Amino acid sequence: MELAFDRLAKNKAEPIDAKPMITPERRPLAVANIKEQRAVLLQIIAQQVGLEAPTDLQARTFDTFLGYYEILAETYRKLSQATEQRATVRHLAICTGMN
Repeated sequence: MELAFDRLAKNKAEPIDAKPMITPERRPLAVANIKEQRAVLLQIIAQQVGLEAPTDLQARTFDTFLGYYEILAETYRKLSQATEQRATVRHLAICTGMN
């Protein structure tokens, strides 16, 4: 049985020629993309549940979801920046355990 670290070493020695899994067509939607494509996305959602057009409730629900999604995305962006700043090593103390 091949272990993960063996496979990693093998892949480093012989890189795999593979296409990236996320292509521009499959890229996850960013908040800006969702806003731009709101009408199209609502239409797709409506069709998936058997409606000809999205209802007002679907539109309000979608907009509420997007509002919370924007807040969550901004929170994660700020958290990422704060974590990076605090994870930077500024001082190093070596303790020998001897007094």
